[in-house]
Amino acid sequence: MINLNTGLNLRKPYESHYNAYRRFLIANRFQNQKTLTSELKRRFSHIPQQQAYKFLNRIVPTPNLRSCAPLAELLEREVCDKANIPYVEPKQLGRSHKFRNCPECARRCYHCYLYELPWLSKCPLHKVDLIEKCPDCNQSWPKLGELKRTRCLTCGTHLYLKNLRESGSLEKLRDTSSFKFIERAIHDYTGMDNGTTLSSEAAVNYLDSHSSIGIFDPYFPAIMSELGREYKDGFQSLDVALPKTIMKRFEILQKVKIKRTPFTYSNASKLEIRISVHERICQAAELKFGINPSKPINRFLDLGERISSLENLLKTTYKIWLSIVCECRKSNNGKAQHYGSEYFYCANVENMPLTPCIMDGIYFFEYKEYKIPGNINEMVIYATPESIQKWLYESDLWKIFRTLLFYLDSLNYVLQKHGNTCEIFRYIPQDSTPYSWNRNSYAFLQLSQNEGVCIIPENIGKISFDDIELYTVK
Repeated sequence: MINLNTGLNLRKPYESHYNAYRRFLIANRFQNQKTLTSELKRRFSHIPQQQAYKFLNRIVPTPNLRSCAPLAELLEREVCDKANIPYVEPKQLGRSHKFRNCPECARRCYHCYLYELPWLSKCPLHKVDLIEKCPDCNQSWPKLGELKRTRCLTCGTHLYLKNLRESGSLEKLRDTSSFKFIERAIHDYTGMDNGTTLSSEAAVNYLDSHSSIGIFDPYFPAIMSELGREYKDGFQSLDVALPKTIMKRFEILQKVKIKRTPFTYSNASKLEIRISVHERICQAAELKFGINPSKPINRFLDLGERISSLENLLKTTYKIWLSIVCECRKSNNGKAQHYGSEYFYCANVENMPLTPCIMDGIYFFEYKEYKIPGNINEMVIYATPESIQKWLYESDLWKIFRTLLFYLDSLNYVLQKHGNTCEIFRYIPQDSTPYSWNRNSYAFLQLSQNEGVCIIPENIGKISFDDIELYTVK
């Protein structure tokens, strides 16, 4: 039996699950990983697994009771209960992505769970960039199982408690107003009646719904800034980028149950909208680049040559875009494929963008305001006004062209620079990666009494190449 130290004297507000485990390891730096795990398992062998899981599920989605990290959380709770100290659960937002931290925070044994938000680029405490690698050892921040092995004084666990206390590591955390603001913005957003549009005509290969953005989306701060001046001031104080947005309000006239009831509004014409968007894309490309992308490309060029120049890049993008939005498929060994699908296979991208369609319905989870009897998450569908149908469809068409252009441009760049496609995701803008193609959540829809609000980022809601910077040049 050995004495274990929970590292409670290093506990700080808003810390992550990762940080709670790291300070536990720092507090027991003289014990190896095997010894720590064995002792924790021995201590909690009497607790029924069901009881342990009930507590640990609030910390990690799938806790492993044979792992050291979740057992260390049980130890801290037990110590707090015995010493009559308030127990504060570490937090995490539960999204898997590249781990980032502030170097100054790491040196002081701190990591905030809010650093998981991809749009938060700077540490609110030290005003330095949140980065994916430790600046001292030039390695990715260690995972939970790697913390004990690294000897780095910035990201490892071989630190002395006395030095951490003397470094004034708690001083900057006395002002937690920035963290409070971010938490409040997330709480306010999740409490709103956010909407989702859907289509009654969608088939298998169609994008059949349009959900409101989530807290991880890069446009979340910009859209929240439209909803209140206090949000805008708060995000600006954190140096968060706020792209311009476009807001439209519309009246909701009729509530329709989820049954197959015809919607009140008529459907906008897809063909007319596609022709209009096609003309505007060509005009905008000629205005910015002096190139009409709808003109034919030399069909004898190989794959690399078709995107090697700016003219060929725009024309290839246009041709792939046209085959997607018009659902023009070709047959390849019995499988239906879009034109240009070979550009996606060569980079191991499994799915191409789906074909957008008219979103003629919109629903909200309205258990707060309307007190619907029965299931609190019962859906109510409204008819989407034709003006909003048209605007969302135009935005979908332009977003597909925009994302295809960024993808093919990045593909051309990595092929010329690296000779392979392994590094392509490093160069594609965050809102245009293949992971975002068929997760149409760039818009925000909200219900307020009988009025609806739709907010779309300007670079998607307005067809223009002004903000587009490409690696490929003439």
